[in-house]
Amino acid sequence: HNQLHCVLDSQMGNINWVGVKQLAGMAHRQCLSMDITCKDIQEIKAKTNCSLELVVHGAICIQYSQRRYLEGLLGGNDTGKDVSFYHQLAEDEDYPGRRFTFLDNTHGHFMFAYFDRSLLNDIDLLKQCHLSCWVIDVRGQPTAYQQACIKAYRLAIDEDSSESDKLLDIIEEVKQLAPKPLKPGFFRANQTDRRRYNKRATQ
Repeated sequence: HNQLHCVLDSQMGNINWVGVKQLAGMAHRQCLSMDITCKDIQEIKAKTNCSLELVVHGAICIQYSQRRYLEGLLGGNDTGKDVSFYHQLAEDEDYPGRRFTFLDNTHGHFMFAYFDRSLLNDIDLLKQCHLSCWVIDVRGQPTAYQQACIKAYRLAIDEDSSESDKLLDIIEEVKQLAPKPLKPGFFRANQTDRRRYNKRATQ
């Protein structure tokens, strides 16, 4: 039991070095928020020297509630089983045509981004963050996709060049198998908050 470690997975709470440092002595490793940039991660690492992990690939949950908003679509016949309902009902007001995916089950209500996160095209920047763990979240996806993702990131760790033919080939395979478009999200820069704040300032 002495070999067991506590990993703190607060994600949304771990957005700066102050918050990470406060909990550094209580957790062996901390999972960082997907909302922060590579520059933010490098600052956290430099000022805390903590063991850090980051979700580098997977779905982006942008809203969660314990209340089942779509439960009414069952017609009131809730069997208690994990019955999932996927809907593409909401459209991004800034980008017409981009629709969000919803999941509604006994765990609550989930809203996901129209794309999945992938840092396969940002391997050089990712390595510069000196993370202890890269988290690949492919829950519920076909085995072929899971295997391709793991193979790609494993190869990215081992390869000296992010432009190697082997790595580029497996990245292309991941893109072909992916259920959604793949984008880095906020890893390079958080332009979404910047646009949102500018929009509010002009209203």
